[in-house]
Amino acid sequence: MKRNIIIYGYVLIQLIFTSLLAADEKEKVYGLMDLVKSSEFIVRGKVIRIETYEKEPGRRYSDVYFRIIKSYKGKSIEGSDIVLTVFGGIIGESKVFTLIDPQFEDSQQSILFLRRFLPKDQMKYRYYITGLAEGKFNIVNENGQEFLLRDKYMSTGIKMLNNNRVNEISNNQKILLDDFINNLNNSIN
Repeated sequence: MKRNIIIYGYVLIQLIFTSLLAADEKEKVYGLMDLVKSSEFIVRGKVIRIETYEKEPGRRYSDVYFRIIKSYKGKSIEGSDIVLTVFGGIIGESKVFTLIDPQFEDSQQSILFLRRFLPKDQMKYRYYITGLAEGKFNIVNENGQEFLLRDKYMSTGIKMLNNNRVNEISNNQKILLDDFINNLNNSIN
């Protein structure tokens, strides 16, 4: 019981802190160009496995094993499996998450904006998502068409160029995947 109170207390503190940050950023809308410039890699892929664990009470993390299907920016890492460590996850009936960290589900397809680093004690690069949940877009299939949606907890939209006009696309608005890829390619070049 004491452990659950500690976990819920930690989550409550995270939510309050996130809410305060969100209040300052409420009017800020990130553009696709911002994400492109800040990212070393832009890839499309699929979650193949998620392993959730606690490092200490109340500090839950998930290792997300992500298979790269397509590379749009950076050295091609197509066909590679990378591991993303994110805060939160599900163990049994208990779910821990924040509103600023990306959320993943098994078999979910996404486009990710990534950076990498080489830890001092390791020989293999580690990847992280640029802008946390800002740099993750989920691919959904409806009636044979592929669409993109922001990570489900994102509260801000994104600015994209459409017919030579900048449009803000809200969090719950679907974007045709082909339109997004065209914008992405124009932003990269």
